[in-house]
Amino acid sequence: MKYTVTDSTGTLLTTEDFKTLISELNSSQEITLYFNLMESTNTPGLIVLKSSDLGEVDYPSKEAPSKDLIDLLHWGSEATQAGLYVKVNNSKTYFSFSAGSNFGNRIQIVSMANLTIPQGETQILPVVLGYDRKPNVSRRLYIGLELYDS
Repeated sequence: MKYTVTDSTGTLLTTEDFKTLISELNSSQEITLYFNLMESTNTPGLIVLKSSDLGEVDYPSKEAPSKDLIDLLHWGSEATQAGLYVKVNNSKTYFSFSAGSNFGNRIQIVSMANLTIPQGETQILPVVLGYDRKPNVSRRLYIGLELYDS
């Protein structure tokens, strides 16, 4: 599936823009990413991956990328959920071991499913991400996020 990600004004997001947006999640806010789909879709969904970036020189990661990923999935799997979530129809789905941890259990974005997009056209769809902090945990998490379609 071919797509780009923009902000609400239609500006293509750069790496620095993503860092700024993701930093806003630290204050338990929600952010909206706009996916500009350029091809027809089947069942697209989001998955969380181990980060390929270990942080900036000034703010390096204090944990291994696999630990950040496992902790995030663990928090989303607990009874009192915390961590990164996708909000669809006012309902939160946390990334956990059973949701969004691999291609098979990706968090499906229903509004993107089975779209027919003519060649040369683009369909723009918003996706809301949020983060609920884990109590008594204060650290940076470095993860990857991918939109995958079967």
